Amino acid sequence: KIGIHFQVDNPRLAYTIDFLRQHPILTGHEIKIGTNNQFHENDINLSYGTNDFFLTTDYFIPSQNLFFDSSLTLTSKKFNANKYTFNNKIIWSVEKENKNETRPFLQKKNFSLIC
Repeated sequence: KIGIHFQVDNPRLAYTIDFLRQHPILTGHEIKIGTNNQFHENDINLSYGTNDFFLTTDYFIPSQNLFFDSSLTLTSKKFNANKYTFNNKIIWSVEKENKNETRPFLQKKNFSLIC
């Protein structure tokens, strides 16, 4: 079970988490995604957007304020693809800023996204 912990009431974020919960790739698997539940109930805990939970969570995902900011009107001109590596594989991100170098996706249990 994966716990995602955050301190914002954000409809875009809630929609995305609901999408992940219902994604067909999870059908038949024992993967459950919960939000703001008790840490001990989960196998993995992710702290999104605030590192207030980081001492009790396994991973920290910084908030980009790009997709989940409801005050923004999104256009493709605001997006850049940045290259990361994880377990000898390439991962592409969508971010505000453009980075010219390839970076590790995880650095000390922090997602390396540009915020």
